[in-house]
Amino acid sequence: MTETRQEIVEPLPQKRVRPERAALALAMAVVIAAAMVMQAPSRRQMADDARVEFRLLNARAQTSLVCFYAWLEAQGHETRSPLLNAAGFPGRDASRALAEAAVAQYEYIIDKEPNNWQSRANAAILYGYLGRDYDGVVVLQRGLSLANLPQYWFLFRMYAHVAPKEKWLRSPEIKIVRRLPAGPLVMVRLYQDLGHPEKAAGALEAGFRRGMRAVAVFAGLLAVLAVGTVLWLVFFAVRPWRRPVAAPAASWGLFQALEVLIMWTFVSLVAGQMAGRFFGGVFRSAAGLMTVLYVLTGAAALAWFWLASLDKGSRTAAALGWRGFRGVFAGIAGYCATLPLLAAVWLAMRAFLPDPTPGTPALPIVAGATGVVDRTLVAFLAILAAPVFEETLFRGIIYGALRRRMRPAAAIAVSGAVFGLAHLDLVGAVPLAALGMVFAYLYERTGSLTAPAVAHGLTNAGTVLLTMVI
Repeated sequence: MTETRQEIVEPLPQKRVRPERAALALAMAVVIAAAMVMQAPSRRQMADDARVEFRLLNARAQTSLVCFYAWLEAQGHETRSPLLNAAGFPGRDASRALAEAAVAQYEYIIDKEPNNWQSRANAAILYGYLGRDYDGVVVLQRGLSLANLPQYWFLFRMYAHVAPKEKWLRSPEIKIVRRLPAGPLVMVRLYQDLGHPEKAAGALEAGFRRGMRAVAVFAGLLAVLAVGTVLWLVFFAVRPWRRPVAAPAASWGLFQALEVLIMWTFVSLVAGQMAGRFFGGVFRSAAGLMTVLYVLTGAAALAWFWLASLDKGSRTAAALGWRGFRGVFAGIAGYCATLPLLAAVWLAMRAFLPDPTPGTPALPIVAGATGVVDRTLVAFLAILAAPVFEETLFRGIIYGALRRRMRPAAAIAVSGAVFGLAHLDLVGAVPLAALGMVFAYLYERTGSLTAPAVAHGLTNAGTVLLTMVI
């Protein structure tokens, strides 16, 4: 017998919004709009920096794979495959095809950030691997005119064929260059020029082991993509879930939800300006400052909602959607289902946008976390703090209010659009809106914020892992 979905919808409290609260919300909205207009150039620059960081992550991964496939090709293995051809790397040898793709990424980065010495060095090394020493020398010459770095001179002498090379193995610059993603290719060439084929093979094998990390990460992503595709076909297309679930019953209205969103944005803008000016020197890195600011502003917005609630029943965690650990497995399944959805969205964006690269402003901060403390703070912020606060706001409060006025499909679409636009990046708003819709759907189907929070945390964890491992 087919079960029908039962919705529990309580009547909205008929209470008028206080004029002073409406005036305060309007004043904060005006201040936010003015600040957005004034900060538009800086925000565009932040988005551009994030896109550069995203491309740099992609280029580093491709460079690691160059070393991986170069070792396989040196062992006589065939490295061409239909998968690489479908991924846009045509050619006879996988290493050379990936090197060409990585060089294109580095050229874009160098054009945006001429002083990015690591991108220049990696590009020069890959040019040399492709047999284009002249192009590598040109890249290094331009770098020397901007920053007279010893590692530039080390590579310049190599690719300009300046002797003697025996002393280079004892130079301090070689330790810096060796740590680059393309560093193993430098050592291979240097040992070959000095007539040490055994050491060249050892250096190439070291690059192969480094590239194994990128292969492992991409294999994991492909596995999750396959599982997510199956979940879409089985649960969402062929056999949708039909068990009865209670719809989230919100006792607050749209004004209260909008008020909390305005308060959070306002406090974030004010606190960001004050912290950067007065407390920037207290923290060693941007990761620590960003973590503290995010937790404080999120807590302030939720505290405002708790204190200003018209109904005391809405002050409980259960009313906001936190109902134990129900929905953990649904959250894991939802995370797997987001990857094929994001892949489809990205392919659709490529057909309409010249550069569909997202520009999340937090990406440079995540990528810039180097020490143990910084990486721990970034992991805490991305995997725990952000899912808890954002799911409480966007799904618990905003979606809950929309759900009282709309049918599920409309509420999911609107809340997803709000989630995407709240990240203040027009290009990134499209995939983020798709994510927001998946998270709202998980909340609608399970009745608990645990499911979207788990999916949200796993999504952020994947980004952090990619940034720190590759």
